[in-house]
Amino acid sequence: MAKIHWIVYLLAGFLTSSVSWKLNYDKFLLFFYVGILFILIGIAKMTFSSGKKDEKPLQHKAQNSQATHRQPIHQNNQNLKRCPYCSNVARIHDNFCSRCGRRI
Repeated sequence: MAKIHWIVYLLAGFLTSSVSWKLNYDKFLLFFYVGILFILIGIAKMTFSSGKKDEKPLQHKAQNSQATHRQPIHQNNQNLKRCPYCSNVARIHDNFCSRCGRRI
């Protein structure tokens, strides 16, 4: 499921609240409060998502490095070669190493 960005909540909240206020506050009271709720959700998402930006790239990099170490070495060595710099196993058609990024 796709995650909705906090700015979308803020914009939808401001739009809903302001339109319901301008049209007729008495008839659209529910929409006014729903807009306020969206604004509060947007502010909460903004504050909690700001600290996660620094953590995600590090976790992603750690997961990728673990995934390369867990790749099985196939018994059929005809389609495999090793990187001369880091000894990582690569396919015969690869031009660059998936671990160190150097040209093989």
